Amino acid sequence: MTLANQIIYAERRARVSSNATTISAASDVTTQYINEGTREFCKLVGGLPKRGYLDLSPKFDVQTNWAMRMTITGGANALTVQDMALAATNHTSLTGGSLAAYLGGEISNNLALSVSVSWDSDLWEFTFYDEAAAATHWEIASPSNINYVDAVDHVLNKSGTQTGTYFTGDIPMDCVVETALPSDCLSVEAVEWNGSPLLEAPYELFISPQEFGTPRWYAIKGAADGTSVIRVSPVPEEQEMFVLQYKSMPDDLTTTTQSCPLPTAYHFAPIYYAAHMLAQDNNDWTVSQQSFALFMNEVGKYRCKTANQNFTMFPRRSDYRPIKVVL
Repeated sequence: MTLANQIIYAERRARVSSNATTISAASDVTTQYINEGTREFCKLVGGLPKRGYLDLSPKFDVQTNWAMRMTITGGANALTVQDMALAATNHTSLTGGSLAAYLGGEISNNLALSVSVSWDSDLWEFTFYDEAAAATHWEIASPSNINYVDAVDHVLNKSGTQTGTYFTGDIPMDCVVETALPSDCLSVEAVEWNGSPLLEAPYELFISPQEFGTPRWYAIKGAADGTSVIRVSPVPEEQEMFVLQYKSMPDDLTTTTQSCPLPTAYHFAPIYYAAHMLAQDNNDWTVSQQSFALFMNEVGKYRCKTANQNFTMFPRRSDYRPIKVVL
């Protein structure tokens, strides 16, 4: 049923129309009430089942006390052993490209060197370049100053000496440990990585996994702004099929040609809710109470089907659970 039809039914049931109600622009108000009814329905039934596919894009934090020791041999950009702080200000969740540009600027400003930093989005690696192309050796090591936090693994995951005009790292540690959940996600039902189910584990185990490999566990972390991220461990070294089965909150309808996102059998639920609100606005308490009772009846029917494992409700619950592995 389209939003246009829902508006007609709701206004008819509430005994109002765009010409008869005391509310200006009645259909706009009715649209808001229908969307509100859909949201309330989803809250009361726990959301609508949905499947999503996630990407683990590398993200980086950087703090003012994080550093590495750098040595460049040969050319105009030669540098004797020196600790280099990575940031003048703290940053969180930077992309690889953003961090590369930031690091390049810090090296130029603080060390007065013509050195650039690039990020390979295909291989997930940083490379430090001598722009004069005259360097013969690069050496990256842990900082000698004990007030600094060693950030070598966090950025390059590689130390030592490389011959030539550049130094290329490996996949940085923990950079692909988490990704944002879909904005419409209310709760997570199941998680799968490359065809294998993941087990939920305490979030405390995911603060710094420090382990590469095929993910076996996941954890969910919510934020004060309402967003949430999912963390996996071990940390993958490449993107695989990352599937999320979850309960969702559908987006609001904005045009009259859009269809109600609820299952077809429950398209009247937001109509009853909208009629309840419109009648309440017009002080028609009898119609308001009757309409709200019909709305709650639709909620009860949906819950009953879910509880009874009706074959039309997906996903159906199963006694099967992945075997827990204790290491």
